[in-house]
Amino acid sequence: MFKNLKILSEKYKEQKTIKFLNYIVFLLSIYYLWKKLEIYELEKVRLLPSYSLLVAVFLIFISFFLQSIAWSKLFDIHKPRFLIKAWLSSNIAKYIPLKVGVIIKRINEIKFHYPTLSGKLITKNYFIEQVIIIVTAVIISICYFVESLLNFSIIFLISVLLMEIVQGRSVKVKLFRPFSIYLLGQFFHLTALYTVSSAIFDSNSLEPASIYILSTIIGMFVFTAPSGIGVRESTFLFFLAESFDPTSAITFIVVVRILTTFIDVLTYLLSLLFTKK
Repeated sequence: MFKNLKILSEKYKEQKTIKFLNYIVFLLSIYYLWKKLEIYELEKVRLLPSYSLLVAVFLIFISFFLQSIAWSKLFDIHKPRFLIKAWLSSNIAKYIPLKVGVIIKRINEIKFHYPTLSGKLITKNYFIEQVIIIVTAVIISICYFVESLLNFSIIFLISVLLMEIVQGRSVKVKLFRPFSIYLLGQFFHLTALYTVSSAIFDSNSLEPASIYILSTIIGMFVFTAPSGIGVRESTFLFFLAESFDPTSAITFIVVVRILTTFIDVLTYLLSLLFTKK
């Protein structure tokens, strides 16, 4: 008994240490970002061409919708409509600290429509989803080493086609379908980021978009930062500092954060309409 209490005590101390370190990283990131924002002029956002912003919004929305479909493919359910709704509605909950809002929102939403579905299964698939998102984001960020979006698009489409052929002719892999859809969603996300970066940096380089995707992954590990706020932006500015103009880099993170938040709210509202049908 005392041995078990000692083990629990040690685990609790480890959790407190991890949480404390996360808070430190989060606060340092916010401070770093705040110091950088002191040189920023909001007027620069208004100078961006509206068509670039509209295209980026559309591409981010497509990316999110594809990810919601991929999430539904993790379950062996004939009519997964409510799973798509659960994913879309849970986006708004990622602004709750400690990364608990999304999973709680999904479990509640799914249980409302499908009471017999195991909460453990939902949680398990949520963690599988996070792993897939990280892996697909790393794969997409390889575009850093490619000269142009067109070249990367050709490589990407050929790779996906080959994956489909291999999957069709060999042993079926259960996670292949959701993985391929998540990968496609990440590609649309990359294209959206590229659309914004090309307008701001006046460059065809994929470097800003690829670094931002990697910064997003880092932000996922700091669970005290709601939706990676501060950590994502600070990481991006740190790695891009020597390559591009700092003011343009700050404009990029501000615009992308605004667009992403807008889509999070939009998908939540659409999920409400989705539910009524």
